[in-house]
Amino acid sequence: MEIRRTARPFQPEWALFFLAIAVGAGLRFCGLGDLPRGIYHDEAFYGLDAVSVIEGARPIFFPANNGREPLFVYVLSLSIAAFGRTPLGLRFASAVIGTLTIPATYLLGRALFNRRVGLLAMAVCAAAFWPVALSRVSFRAGSLPLFLGLAIALGWIGWRRRNLWLAILGGAAYGLAFNTYTASRATPLALILFGLIAFFHRRENKNDSAFSAAKPVLAFVIAAAVVVAPLAAYAVANPQQVFAREAQVSIFDSESSAIAAALKHTALALGMFGWGGDTIARHNLPGRPVFDLWTFVFFVIGLIVMIMRARDSESHTLAIVWLAATLLPTVFADDTPHFLRAIGMLPALWLAPAIGFDSFLSRFPRAWAFGIVAMLLTASAASTAFDYFARYAQSPITDYYFESAATDLANEIIARPDFAARIDHRLWDNFASLRFLIADPDGADSADHVLLAVWPYEPDEIRDAVAALPPGSQISARRGALARGDLESEPYSLYTLYFAEPAADELVMARFGESVELRGAAVIEESDRIRMRLGWAVSKPVEADYHVFVHVISGGGIVAQSDGEPLGGLYHFSWLKPGDVLNDEYDLPRGESVRVGLYAPDGTPLGEPVILK
Repeated sequence: MEIRRTARPFQPEWALFFLAIAVGAGLRFCGLGDLPRGIYHDEAFYGLDAVSVIEGARPIFFPANNGREPLFVYVLSLSIAAFGRTPLGLRFASAVIGTLTIPATYLLGRALFNRRVGLLAMAVCAAAFWPVALSRVSFRAGSLPLFLGLAIALGWIGWRRRNLWLAILGGAAYGLAFNTYTASRATPLALILFGLIAFFHRRENKNDSAFSAAKPVLAFVIAAAVVVAPLAAYAVANPQQVFAREAQVSIFDSESSAIAAALKHTALALGMFGWGGDTIARHNLPGRPVFDLWTFVFFVIGLIVMIMRARDSESHTLAIVWLAATLLPTVFADDTPHFLRAIGMLPALWLAPAIGFDSFLSRFPRAWAFGIVAMLLTASAASTAFDYFARYAQSPITDYYFESAATDLANEIIARPDFAARIDHRLWDNFASLRFLIADPDGADSADHVLLAVWPYEPDEIRDAVAALPPGSQISARRGALARGDLESEPYSLYTLYFAEPAADELVMARFGESVELRGAAVIEESDRIRMRLGWAVSKPVEADYHVFVHVISGGGIVAQSDGEPLGGLYHFSWLKPGDVLNDEYDLPRGESVRVGLYAPDGTPLGEPVILK
């Protein structure tokens, strides 16, 4: 008799599991190649290191830009190899790692507590602003929560079940965590404190031998030591590279009173969960707390429950000790609260609100209670989506912090592959995003099509750079995008672009004085506006920096005007070489006619103005 096997029904738990991953992935991947705009120089340095890996480098530590552990860079090299030297290629690896952290959070919650806590924790992780924003930038810090979550979960299961293989896997994951980000160095304190508490607790209660778990613990430690050994050996040989950053940001070097600073920073760090988060726009919507209001309420409830149960539950003890120890890197460093330095709290941090939600559902096991929790988690995802895509990603402050002006310059150059690019060394040297995005700094080998990008605040150097443009060029110019440094209050144009291409042979339409010629003037009417192009040339060099006036005449009077040096003040007549033509463009309200003329800096007219229309 043949026995027919019925398909096992798809359980709601798995539906919720994959729903959380789908929501989290959507928040992390949506518009990833475009938002946030710009590439911060730390990200660009990661990209340059990843390019070096693609080209054959295999370092155990990357010393540039204050030094970086290697794991993220090697993963990033796969992303850039697949998507190229683009913002998407730079950030795709982070989004993948951030998405994988969601199921790792489930595994952690299930290992320490139960399935429902695991599901609730992964839902909070999927929807919270902090991990979403971090997953959309190329920072190695974002890879730490994944490996810490796997390390704690697998190590815990291996310890409780006395399973050596799981303990070894957990230890390997823990060793990899040290190859991700500096904040991992605070985590041994958490494990040591927990080990001491567990040891004395078991001795006091005599419910288990203190040494019964020695084998999985030893397996965990040995596996972690083996994986971290190459980096540790490098750190011993090069301490100035590996440990320099901690000294740079320590409050013990920057504050006059270490005790007062520690107390102040502790208060700031504790406040980040509910009322005042990281103010640095590269890490967060400035000031936005970790949790929205409703999740913060359940976070507090969860902490209270964890503290109350800690004496009788090792899993609650571990979670509390872990959160306390991993908060220290941001307490003892500048710029508290600093989400990157506090990143070691993740993903364990999401357990606290999950326990709060779980306690609520245990007290009120009714459909309405589950509906409330579902609505609150949905509201968290909606709040994150609005805050990120409508507020954070569209803010000019975010653009400034991610140095979007430099990225705009790179895009200008990339969009003109037929132009030979000449980039001011101050721009090239100071903005790593240019060096990452522009694979070939020499650009095209064109002799007569040149794009010149200059630092716009050194007139003599600009004059010399413009003078080196190909002879016989039609020259256009445009101010670059606005930039603002972290410590600056006012934005400024980061660069000026000059475009040189062969000048057309145009008729002389008017002469001003002995040398200045107006060539190829054109007026185009568009609805209530006019676009006008004036071609300025000289038959021989002039010394005066003449000003151009353009008057729009209607009813016998001036209804609109423009007055200044050509090309929006970006070019002086004294720079103009015979054979070159300035492509001087204007956009003004429409009138009956247009009058154009020149005058010297002292106000003396140069010849008679001409009527173009």
